[in-house]
Amino acid sequence: MIYQTHIISVMNYEVLDEDDVDNEINNDKELRNIRKKLKKKEDKLKLNPSNTIISEINLLKTLINEYCEMTSNNPTKKKKKKKKKKNNNEDFLEQEFRKNNLKNQEKYKREEKEKKDKKDKKDKQDKKDKQDKKDRDRERKRREREEEEREDRESIPDIDLIIEKHGFVKNRLPIDIQALIANYDIKSWKKRMATYHPDKCYNDTYGSLLNSIRDYYQ
Repeated sequence: MIYQTHIISVMNYEVLDEDDVDNEINNDKELRNIRKKLKKKEDKLKLNPSNTIISEINLLKTLINEYCEMTSNNPTKKKKKKKKKKNNNEDFLEQEFRKNNLKNQEKYKREEKEKKDKKDKKDKQDKKDKQDKKDRDRERKRREREEEEREDRESIPDIDLIIEKHGFVKNRLPIDIQALIANYDIKSWKKRMATYHPDKCYNDTYGSLLNSIRDYYQ
C-alpha cells in the first residue's frame, strides 16, 4: 500500500514547524486535540501521500505516547482544576440580578392584574350598558303602547255624540235604552235589540243606535 511505502521512507522526513504542533501535551484537553489532529492527518495521507504529512503523523504519535507514559507513571501529577472563588464584585452582580429579576416578576404580575381588573371593569360596564339599553327600550315601548291606547280611546266618540249622530237626545230616549246606556251589558242589549229590531219597530233608527252603543262599550 502507498501508506506503508511512505512510512518506510520516514528516515528522511521533514521537521514540523513549531507553530503547527506544540512540543508537549500538558493536559487531557490538549491530548484530545492532538488526537483529532492525528486523525485528520491520517485521512489526509490517504488522499494525498507526502513525506511532510508522514512526519507530522509521527511527531503527533510521539507526543501522544510521551504524555500517556508520563500520566501513567505519575498519576498524582495530573492537575485538577480549582473552582474559582467568586469575588465580591461577582456576588454583588448576582445579588443585583436576582433583585432585578424579582422586581421584574412583581412588575409583570402587577401589570397582569391591572389588565385583568381593567378588562373585568370594562366587561361589567358593557353588561350594565346593555341592561340599561334594554330597560330604556322597554320603557319606550311601554310609553308608546300607552300613547297608542290613549289615542285609541280619544278616537272613540263620546256616547252623547253617538246619540246625537243618530238624531236623538239622550234624556228623550226610551227608558229601557237609557238604562242600557247607564248600565250596559250584552244580555240587556240583546233584549233591547229584540224589542227595537226594525222588523218589530216602526223606527229602525233605534236598531242602528243600539249597534253603535254595543260597539262603543265593547
